[in-house]
Amino acid sequence: MPKEDRQSLNEMLRDGLTYAAIIKKFPKFNLNEDVLSRWHSGGYQDWLDEQGFLDEMSTRLDFASSVVTHPNANRLTEASLRVALLRMYTLLLDFDPHDFKEALSTSPGLYAKVLDSVVKLTSGAIKHEKHRIMNTPISLW
Repeated sequence: MPKEDRQSLNEMLRDGLTYAAIIKKFPKFNLNEDVLSRWHSGGYQDWLDEQGFLDEMSTRLDFASSVVTHPNANRLTEASLRVALLRMYTLLLDFDPHDFKEALSTSPGLYAKVLDSVVKLTSGAIKHEKHRIMNTPISLW
């Protein structure tokens, strides 16, 4: 079945049309209730999952667009750094040196990754602060 027809079929299933009504809409495909029942359990479920994913991505993009176009969008970098630092701090609250030492024994590259993350966060914070200072008008009064 061509993509446009599958789309229409899925929309009809979503809208609650009966199998009999759907069969009448697609006479050229020789559909029957057994075929539609199998489609409802397989391809239609995949389509529903895809629609859910697309809706979620659309919502996230809408949110991202509203954040970027917000008058305080220039503070996005600062907020992102704060969230990252807060998450790092939360991890450090539960930090157990013994567990970390064990993890390093099986995965020595982990230490370099942790250090790299700290360096990147620090570097990002420094760059942001320099940018903020250079773009902040100095008041003489």
